[in-house]
Amino acid sequence: TNVGKLLMQQCSSTLKKISLELGGNAPFIAFDDANVEAAVEVSGFKVGSGFDPQTTHGPLINAKAVDKVTRHIEDAVAKGAEILVGGVRRNGNYFDPTVLTGMSADMIVTNEETFGPVAALYKFDKDEEVIKLANNSQMLADVGK
Repeated sequence: TNVGKLLMQQCSSTLKKISLELGGNAPFIAFDDANVEAAVEVSGFKVGSGFDPQTTHGPLINAKAVDKVTRHIEDAVAKGAEILVGGVRRNGNYFDPTVLTGMSADMIVTNEETFGPVAALYKFDKDEEVIKLANNSQMLADVGK
């Protein structure tokens, strides 16, 4: 990512040891025989404190990150996406894991990293169509048939 390259440049002049978690959304392609019900299992995730052993998802880094997740979801819904599960902003910096369907290329979540618990599912009819979509999208989220 651009930020990762910048950080690497800044640290290289002083020979600092760094470890980078670089961004990107790798396409995950699911065909007709995929278990779509598994996506609904997201509703069983527990959002909360990392000190609670039952918690599966802790807080986002800050309120700005929560605002970004909210903005991405609201933009997708305004452009025709549906929330299959989740989509709820909690107190503090918590956000429920969210699965969106009915995605399109003009949505922010397709073109920018969300950095939050959002899986965006894209429907396709032909294998060639999904391969083209996966190869042409700069920041493509999940893809499903």
